[in-house]
Amino acid sequence: MKTVVACCVAVLLTACSSGGPGVTAERVESASTTTPDTAAPDTTTPTTSPTTTAPGAPSAPDGIGDRLFPTTGNPGLDVQSYDVSLDYEPTSGRLDGVVVLDIVLTERREEITHDAIGLDVDEVRVDGDAVDHRLDGAELRIPLGSPRAEGVSLEVEVAYSGAPQGGQGPAGPSGGWISDRQGSYVLNEPERARTWLPCNDHPSDKATWRLEITVPDGVTAVSNGRLESEGGGGAPWVWHLDDPTPTYLVLLVTGDYEIIDDGEIDGIATSPVELVHVVPSGERTVMEDYFALTQEQLRYFADVFGPYPFDHYGVAIIDSEPGLAMETLGRSMFSRIDLSGDGVDGLDHLLTSHELAHQWFGDAVSPAQWQDIWLNEGFATYAQWMWLDHEGLSVLEDDAESSRAMRNQIAQVPTLRHHATAGIEH
Repeated sequence: MKTVVACCVAVLLTACSSGGPGVTAERVESASTTTPDTAAPDTTTPTTSPTTTAPGAPSAPDGIGDRLFPTTGNPGLDVQSYDVSLDYEPTSGRLDGVVVLDIVLTERREEITHDAIGLDVDEVRVDGDAVDHRLDGAELRIPLGSPRAEGVSLEVEVAYSGAPQGGQGPAGPSGGWISDRQGSYVLNEPERARTWLPCNDHPSDKATWRLEITVPDGVTAVSNGRLESEGGGGAPWVWHLDDPTPTYLVLLVTGDYEIIDDGEIDGIATSPVELVHVVPSGERTVMEDYFALTQEQLRYFADVFGPYPFDHYGVAIIDSEPGLAMETLGRSMFSRIDLSGDGVDGLDHLLTSHELAHQWFGDAVSPAQWQDIWLNEGFATYAQWMWLDHEGLSVLEDDAESSRAMRNQIAQVPTLRHHATAGIEH
């Protein structure tokens, strides 16, 4: 029997969500009206060189006013695309990176910010020109030199480095870049992408992605989307994700893995959906039951929810702490400890159906603010009950009643309410 807490970050977030109406959109961008007056940007141009962090106390965080995570998000900008180049050395844990962000300003700005924590920023360029920058608490501040109007496009290039160490995040479990000498994975929800990548780390801003990861020979680098180029011999692994995706849904795994092309599945979308899975090397045969289960679930959910919203899907079964299940877009991530290949059981059905349902609810349509995550989790939880009922593994009405009773029990214990809230509100 396995004991697993799936989507534990999301569950804690849901527990602290408001009961008010949730607003979701396929692409919901930051607006100037969401920026608190108390978080006005510091537009003072630093006197330090571009490669030096300015001294002095940090300014007020420049977030977009999210109630649960007020320091995250970058007001006045809409990231269109990320082009990420990483060089990762598993033995030392060192990461050298360059990210190019194509940005459209959504309001007049003299300075923009990116979310960044614990990174050394070596250089920043705007439209090809080196500019001053300042690391200021959780913000990378980039003065633009002169005011730029709403609607202006910018190309911002940031060269950075560090040895990101994932650890306990504000919502409880480990997050960020989790690594050992064999490999790594990232768990970005809710706001841990900023610990390894300067970015707009909020679900309201979706962008396309290209990730180029250079790792030592014998190490595989996996991300979302389509494999554009296989690495090795000093060449990078290149993945391209054309679907607009927020930072928290980005997949990035390195280690001894096998990438499995499982063909295409028809009849679940307007065009065939490509199936690509990731498993530890040498474990393809023992994991094949999960590939077959995935196809069955795709057909079922496409029938009840409508066409699958993307052109690819798969499972990434990785070396991670037990209990990890994450709906990374187009390739959901699971722990090999939980999906161990010793036969598909009820818990496996629950985990895989829940994360697959998120592709409709949370990935295709994403929250405009973190307090709306109950919509992601509510629909995915109902979907898992539907699947378990469909398979005769449980009764939907019984699952719903058990969940309602558990929620009422938690609501009646002040200590639990306080602990959950203190765990995620800054």
